[in-house]
Amino acid sequence: MKLDQLTIEKRALNYLERELLSCPRLNPVLNADDKIISWDGEIQLFRNNRKNKECWAGRCPVQVKGHTVNKDELKKKTITHSVSIDDLRVYQQDGGVLYFVVYLPDDENKLDSCKIFYNEFLPFNIGEILAGIKEGQKNKNIEFIPFPKEVKEKESVIAQFIRDRGLQTAYSYNNPINLNTLLSKERTYVFWTSSDFSFIGKNKPTYLYEKSKEKDGVYFPVGRIYVKSVIAHNVPIKVRLNDKIYFDNAHIELKGKDVIKSIEFNHGLSFRSNKDGTTGKIRLTQKCTFEEYLYNLEFLQGLAQGGRLSIEGVGEGESFDFDFPIDFIKEEMLYMKKVQQLLARLHVKKHILVKDLSKKNLEDLQFLYRAIVKDTHFLSNGTTDFAFGIFNVGKLKFLLVRYLDANHKIVYRDGFDTEDIRCELVDDKGNKFPSSIYVKMKKDSFLKYDNIYYPAIIKSITKIEYSAFYGNLVNSLVLEMLAAYDEVADDEVLETAIELSNWLYSHENLPVYYINKMQSIKRKRLFTKEEEDQIRDLRGQETEASLLAGFSAILGNVDDYKYYLGKLNKEDRDKILMFPINNLIKAL
Repeated sequence: MKLDQLTIEKRALNYLERELLSCPRLNPVLNADDKIISWDGEIQLFRNNRKNKECWAGRCPVQVKGHTVNKDELKKKTITHSVSIDDLRVYQQDGGVLYFVVYLPDDENKLDSCKIFYNEFLPFNIGEILAGIKEGQKNKNIEFIPFPKEVKEKESVIAQFIRDRGLQTAYSYNNPINLNTLLSKERTYVFWTSSDFSFIGKNKPTYLYEKSKEKDGVYFPVGRIYVKSVIAHNVPIKVRLNDKIYFDNAHIELKGKDVIKSIEFNHGLSFRSNKDGTTGKIRLTQKCTFEEYLYNLEFLQGLAQGGRLSIEGVGEGESFDFDFPIDFIKEEMLYMKKVQQLLARLHVKKHILVKDLSKKNLEDLQFLYRAIVKDTHFLSNGTTDFAFGIFNVGKLKFLLVRYLDANHKIVYRDGFDTEDIRCELVDDKGNKFPSSIYVKMKKDSFLKYDNIYYPAIIKSITKIEYSAFYGNLVNSLVLEMLAAYDEVADDEVLETAIELSNWLYSHENLPVYYINKMQSIKRKRLFTKEEEDQIRDLRGQETEASLLAGFSAILGNVDDYKYYLGKLNKEDRDKILMFPINNLIKAL
């Protein structure tokens, strides 16, 4: 017997109500005889299952349509349903509606096999629909997706709709919005989702909102996105191997509710699951530093030897495959440990990723390991010169010393591990003075070399007996260091400049030494009151315009600085403007 439409609608409402009543936070208020235009009642949401006024969270207007269909129609994953254009306009004016279509089996004995589909009609997507209709069009065929079966997912759909409706109620869809154009600009975007990650990988879009720059708490919808996966950074989970904690946080990428796509334990080490998330492989890459790479290899070696792996909250005692040969691990560890020893011996602080070094680069590092760490001497190829030179290895630049030993073999040494190597410099009058080899370093040297060892520089310089000529050279070196610091903010450069300027001032109380000492300190911290008083006292004792300009600069007196510069001739003024002390004025 064919059912009349009123009966179909009542059964559809009853089935939907039964599904909603299984959710402790929902209270459906539905009525098949409701005479309200375009609505069939509402779904009330509460913050918990107490369902009283104190726990009220919002209401969701609904429209419900029922249809009897055959068993093949019930198997569909999505359906197309015709919606009245007039109803859409009413929904848009009211702020939106959650629209349900209930498929009822044409066999009355199988009513439990009903299937619910739904779509969210909100001002933004209604505006998109209406923008595409033709003049005189009465209806629009629109796709509907299955309503979830799980309680939390049902509640999530209702909560998300209520939130979006609240954000879009005052929104007017006047002009189509180009999402790609908006995303290309510097703006702040947010989207709200359920906390159980049930939205990931679903055929349901999530609204993307732009945050208002003018008013807090105001957002404008700019489009809808499909969330394929979500990455949670720095998740506090412990990864153990044989009860030893190797990692205590990870980046986890989810591709669906309770389905892990990948876990990144450390830079360069991750687990990637298969399509269904049940198994996967350990992946090792070189997108990490040498220290991280060796640590990852150590972890993998223990795992390959049968170690028991435990990932907190994920699994324990699982067996994993590798995406590389296991025999590779031991050999790679030995090779990379040599590189690590070399970089430590050369005092390299630069963070270099293993992937940035080519096979040739690694071979060069192995050569340096033999030369520097193992003190291997090499057969001469006719070279007899003692020389300093740059040894380039990819992005690394080393200053090395090359010379011949007593057996005429070539020896290579770290260019900053040669504190006993001295040189002689000649002044304008032809007088020779002993000097450290480092006093001639320029700003670019501090920016270029990756094996600089500052304690060796300090020791080499301060071992030489002070003289006015030598002091002038060291003072120039301090200025080069400050210029380098102003460019890269390397604390070791600054600390070395402070120590050398203190050494200079301890040997001769020249105003220029004092100014450079204090401009070095000013880059590190604020002056004490005693230091400021001393600077003013010494300034009061000076009459030379260049020195008064220097005192004004370290005190931050811009007008005085400019005044005293104006008293200098062009050559002297241009010279001071090239000094790093001028950077203190620029920073004000």
